[in-house]
This record gives sequence, structure tokens and C-alpha cells, in this order.
Amino acid sequence: MNGVLSRSLAARKVSMLLLGAFAMLALALSCVGMYGVLACLASERTREIGLRMALGARRGDVLYLILREGARMAVAGVILGCVLAPGLARLMNSTVVRRHAQ
Repeated sequence: MNGVLSRSLAARKVSMLLLGAFAMLALALSCVGMYGVLACLASERTREIGLRMALGARRGDVLYLILREGARMAVAGVILGCVLAPGLARLMNSTVVRRHAQ
């Protein structure tokens, strides 16, 4: 019985392993993307940051300013993704079903 059960679950285990691997890849890509966006924001605002520091802003305040900008973009991306995901999922599903039927 154990052999029958393990053979019947083998395909699901492989698909779950692939799903987990792709999820980890997506997480890594999103982290690299967020780092890139924040680095670009900071480099574009170098003069502003320098001026703020010269006028007495603390390092933590400047860091908070940059992280707040990044968090704002991340939240906007999550909201946009949640709004667009159902429609795009239906579109992809209909495309896959149509191609599979041919």
C-alpha cells in the first residue's frame, strides 16, 4: 500500500517542488529588482541627500526617506498586481485551454 501511495503522489511532489523552485526564483528576482530601484533612487538624489545631511539631517532620517519611497512603490506594485491578477489569470487560462484543444 505504501508503494502505491508513493507512486500516486510522485507527480504531485515533482510539481510542488517545481512550484517552490519557481517561487524562490521569483522572490530572488523581486529582491534584486527592489535593490536596483532603491539604488537608482539613491544615486539620483545624491545631491539632495548631501544637502539634507549638510543642513543637519540624521543618517536615519535620510535612510527612512529612501526606504519610504521604495515601500511606496512596492505597495503600489502589490495593489496593481492584486487588481490585475484575476483578469490576467483568466486570459492565460483561456489561451492555454485554446492551444491545448487544438
